[in-house]
Amino acid sequence: YKKAFGADTTETAHLLASATKIASATAMMSLVDDQLIALDDPVRKYLPKFGTVRGAITVRQLMAQTHGLPFSHQCIPMPEQRDGNGMTLEECVNIIAREDTVQFPPGSKQNYQPAVSYHLMGRIAEVATGQNWATLFEQRVTGPLEMKTFNYGTAKNKNPRVGGGGSCALQDYGNLLQMYLTRGVYKGRRVLSETSVAEMQKDQSQGAPFTPLHNNYAYGLTWWIDGLDEKKRPVQFSCAGAYGAVPWIHTQAGYGGFLLLKDKLTKSKHLYYELSSILNAMKP
Repeated sequence: YKKAFGADTTETAHLLASATKIASATAMMSLVDDQLIALDDPVRKYLPKFGTVRGAITVRQLMAQTHGLPFSHQCIPMPEQRDGNGMTLEECVNIIAREDTVQFPPGSKQNYQPAVSYHLMGRIAEVATGQNWATLFEQRVTGPLEMKTFNYGTAKNKNPRVGGGGSCALQDYGNLLQMYLTRGVYKGRRVLSETSVAEMQKDQSQGAPFTPLHNNYAYGLTWWIDGLDEKKRPVQFSCAGAYGAVPWIHTQAGYGGFLLLKDKLTKSKHLYYELSSILNAMKP
C-alpha cells in the first residue's frame, strides 16, 4: 500500500533525520560481514588521534548509543546543509579528536546521542575500505537496494551527516525495510548476513541502564525495540527521525511500514502507534 497526501507524490523525497541511521548502519554491518571491521574493535584502531578514553570506545558502543560522546559537534553540518560546510568527513573527525572528553564513562549507560558517534563510524568505514563514504555507501547500500533517491546532499557535500543527513523517497526506503524483513536478502541478492541482521535486533545495552526516547523497551544496533512477543523476544523495531520519518518492521507479523512526513515527530509517532496497533492485530 502506497499513498501520498497534500502536495506530495509517492516519489517525493524528504529529509530523514535520525531515520538515516538504518541505511548508514547497513553499510557498517556490511563491513563487519566482510571482516574489514569488528564490532568490538576500539575506535583508536582506525582513528589513532583519539585519546585514552574515547579511543577505547568500541564500534558496538557507537552503534548501541552506550559510547558517552556528546550529541553533536559544530563541524558536523545540519541536515539542511545539502552542500555540506566546506570540510571533509576526515577533517571534521580530526577536529572532534582534539577533545578527549565524554559525558559519561563508555558502556556505563545507554543514552541517545547519535551525531558524533555516527560521524566516527563513517570515518572508520573510510579508513577500513580506503574509499570515501559516498563511494562505499553506493556500492554497499544504495546500489544493491536500488535506492535511487537516497542521498546525503549534493555532490559538493564531502562531510555528510552520517547519522541524520539523508533524504529519500517512499519506495526506496521500503526496499531497505524489505531487506531487513527477509533477513538480509533483497531480490535474491544478499546484502547483509543473517547474523548481522539478528545482532542489530538484539538488546545491546549489555547490562547498562537504558533511557527510552519514546515508548521503547530497549535499543539494539541502531534499531529501537518497540515490541516484544509473548516470550519477551523483540519483534517490532523502529528508527524515527525528528522531521517526521518513521520506518518500522514487525518480524513476527511479517510487514514493514514507512511514514514519510514533513512535520513534527510528535504527529508521526502518534500515527505510527495507531497504524502499527491495527496492523499487528491482523493475521498474516
